[in-house]
Amino acid sequence: ESVTAAAVLRSAAALAAAALALRAAGMGRAPRAALWAYYAVVLAPMLGLLQNGEQAVALRYSYLSCLGWALAAGAGAATLERRAPAAARALGGAVLLALTLGSWRQCRAWRDDVSLWTSAVRALPASAELRSWLGVVLFQAGRAAEAESEFRVAAAARPTARALNGLGVSIAVQGRA
Repeated sequence: ESVTAAAVLRSAAALAAAALALRAAGMGRAPRAALWAYYAVVLAPMLGLLQNGEQAVALRYSYLSCLGWALAAGAGAATLERRAPAAARALGGAVLLALTLGSWRQCRAWRDDVSLWTSAVRALPASAELRSWLGVVLFQAGRAAEAESEFRVAAAARPTARALNGLGVSIAVQGRA
């Protein structure tokens, strides 16, 4: 699947900002290297470099790769609390609000199967695999016409058994065999 240049640039900017923050906070070279090494190793399953099933990415592993950053942020917050308590509380509140809003947004995507696969297709609209799975869950939800549309897009991109079978079944269920 293709990843947009904008997504790569956002990720690179976030990593550069994290690296600068660690350095500005006075974290030594060895702890920074250890953090980056940990991050790279535990990020591999999330990116699909080490496959555990049929997926493009595995968000379920994101908590592992973020653990090191959470520990570094906690250490930074403790240092800031000692130096500037009011600023630390304000920053902590802002971070808590941002994380709360991010969690709320992500939970909407995980509300049900249709929401999950719709969110996945929104992230990678050219993915025939994701569109096939969205077709499956739409069909299971009794939404055969919408499922047919997803199966058509999937079959046009990559005519797999799932896409073609789903397309045929969704058309037949609508009485257009």
